[in-house]
Amino acid sequence: MSHSTAFSPTSRVGPRRRAAASLAVLAACLAAPAVAAAQSQVSIVGEVVVTANKRTEKLNSVAAAVTAVTRTQLEDAGLVETRDLQGLVPGLTLAGSRGSGSFVLRGIDTGTDNNPVVGAQIDGAPVGPVAAGAGAAFLLPQIDPDVLSQIEVLRGPQGTLYGGSTLGGIVNYVTTRPSLTGVGGSLYAEASGTEQGGANGVVRGAYNMPLVPDQLALQMSGYYDGFSGYINAPALGDKDVNYDHTYGGRIALLWAPTSKLHVQLAETYSGLNSVSDQATYNPDGVPTNGQLATAAKVLPRYDADFYLTSLNVDDDLDWAKLSYIGTYQRADTTFTSDLTSYSLGALAKSVLPVFGGAAVGADAGVGELQPTNFSKVTQEIRLASPETGPLRWIGGFYYGYEDTTAPQNIGAFDNSQALTDSLLYFNLITHLTEVAGFGNVTYQITPKLDVTGGVRVGYIDQDYRQTFAGADAGAYNALLTFAGLPATPADTGAQSSNETFATYLADVRYRFSSDDMIYARFSTGYRPGGPNEAGAGLQATYAADTTDNYELGWKTDLFDKRAYLDLSLYDIEWDHIQITTVSSTGVGGLTNGGHAVSRGVEATFEAKPIAGLSLTATVAYDDAHLTQNVITSAGVIGLKGDQLPNAPKWMESVTAEYTWPLADRLDGFVGGAVHAVDSRYWVPESTTLFPQYQMPSYVTGDLRAGVRSGRTEVQLFVRNLGDERAQTANSAYGLNFVTLSRPRTIGAAVSTKF
Repeated sequence: MSHSTAFSPTSRVGPRRRAAASLAVLAACLAAPAVAAAQSQVSIVGEVVVTANKRTEKLNSVAAAVTAVTRTQLEDAGLVETRDLQGLVPGLTLAGSRGSGSFVLRGIDTGTDNNPVVGAQIDGAPVGPVAAGAGAAFLLPQIDPDVLSQIEVLRGPQGTLYGGSTLGGIVNYVTTRPSLTGVGGSLYAEASGTEQGGANGVVRGAYNMPLVPDQLALQMSGYYDGFSGYINAPALGDKDVNYDHTYGGRIALLWAPTSKLHVQLAETYSGLNSVSDQATYNPDGVPTNGQLATAAKVLPRYDADFYLTSLNVDDDLDWAKLSYIGTYQRADTTFTSDLTSYSLGALAKSVLPVFGGAAVGADAGVGELQPTNFSKVTQEIRLASPETGPLRWIGGFYYGYEDTTAPQNIGAFDNSQALTDSLLYFNLITHLTEVAGFGNVTYQITPKLDVTGGVRVGYIDQDYRQTFAGADAGAYNALLTFAGLPATPADTGAQSSNETFATYLADVRYRFSSDDMIYARFSTGYRPGGPNEAGAGLQATYAADTTDNYELGWKTDLFDKRAYLDLSLYDIEWDHIQITTVSSTGVGGLTNGGHAVSRGVEATFEAKPIAGLSLTATVAYDDAHLTQNVITSAGVIGLKGDQLPNAPKWMESVTAEYTWPLADRLDGFVGGAVHAVDSRYWVPESTTLFPQYQMPSYVTGDLRAGVRSGRTEVQLFVRNLGDERAQTANSAYGLNFVTLSRPRTIGAAVSTKF
């Protein structure tokens, strides 16, 4: 397959050239409104309302770096997977090999499928575990875009209104409430084909109906996304082994007995069956088995079922607004990875049989099967003052309890991908309780100047135990004894730890006008510590890590609201970073690694210079690196100056759409997007514990065109126009298992609202 010049993987675009190109685009966008000033009809850039501070505010009034990706933007961009958000939010990348992976914001990441540092929420309710080691932490639930109001991405530590594991920020899915007055719905269908792959299909539907006019309404939605494979597995004699099937739905019931009281009960389900989009590369970045192929003998399969029951209550008490949100959530996930070429694979095949372990066939694969069961209950209650008056406040209490069982079953797999022998079995069981109280106070010094201060104080209690078994358990302990190391106990017994934490927020905001604001912000973040597997050379536990964020920002509407600019500069100080290490026997765990910094600038520019034309450009520069050496007895984890994993120095994107009338009630449109990402490491570049590998920079582009008539739309699209082999993530277990973007995909979609 030949590659076009514009998006060829061999035509590397340096950060300076990409930055210059992005600035040129920004300059063109800035100039366009002036050129078009004589136009009699222009589109107005919308004033988006967000809930970042747990109250409704205009986006350009929030003293924080927030990106709101609206439902219209999601639909126009053809968003079909959560990972597609990368091209719409400045500085947002995706890391990890499990399922959809985990989000990274502002370079706050240490790689290797570590605990996520960006929290996911649905309507303000935290999704996924706080405790380490839960596979559900990597599940990004899918929701039909037509029942989403928007996705709010809060960049940087959030201080006081959100809990643990939000060192880098928050991704909050804001759903639409059922309508009490109107019957309606939507349908979406998409068909496409992937080059060197197969056929893909997407079907989605949503429906709303009042049950009791003005008092009770029901909203339902469902979806199925099926994407074909394009990775071959010669070692298994199989082709197109990867795939991605997501499915689910949501049902919400809204009761409004009075104009001031609203109660919503919702059930959300998200399912995933997949084999990850991974090919194998050598350390020099050359495919080991040719393009779009893997040498894996155990395929990286990820299956997940996620359930969320939520209850939202809002009551206007006149003197304050009372809000309650309670959830019960459960996730069952299974992740399989290939260890055949890793140290544990060699140990199982060549060493443990010498100490009495089971014999493993020479052609068998050695892999790790991780079935995880996770459940969680959360409750939050808060009061918020009215928006009038010079003094505004918000305060509340949070409770969360989670229960996780996370086994790691290392064994032999045959070519059918069945686990034939369980050799080593580690099972980590954790229970975590978190309670916290929080509050913010804002005081308006003058009509243009106000200040905010806040604090969140919490307590986390964990208890945990590990069991150890398997056909090679005795041989494994015999090896440890021979090496002069302590044996792994069959049962560690119950152990516990607890932590008290405090996070803070302070900001000052000055409004030059209602559409022009600058702010300075200080906020902190916190992620709890936890237990390691009881393995040779690993410390029993690791401590919490924290971030301090110093930020300056400017938000302004320009050219009579035909354009909007959001600019932020930040300095994040990261202390006691939780970073991946490995024991002398190849067992992975976490340790605390001193200090790191992330400093950068982010800009978003939106413009509607003439009737029908919409432009958006984002630029992010981030310098995230270690400021101290991280060295253990096992080797070098990283050295001072190493770039943090999954932290490109430059990211840019440009999206555009132009709509024009074709006939009565019929409009044509054409749109596209270009997304550029600088090179990244998957672990600190100086490590001696993991294979060093640098994912190269890439540029991808999409095009779409079609017609709209009333509320019906038909479009043709090309995704990954240049057929770029974009490397979006990596995990190395002897080999580099590199996640590749989907090859060029051409298709058509039709949607209607009724």
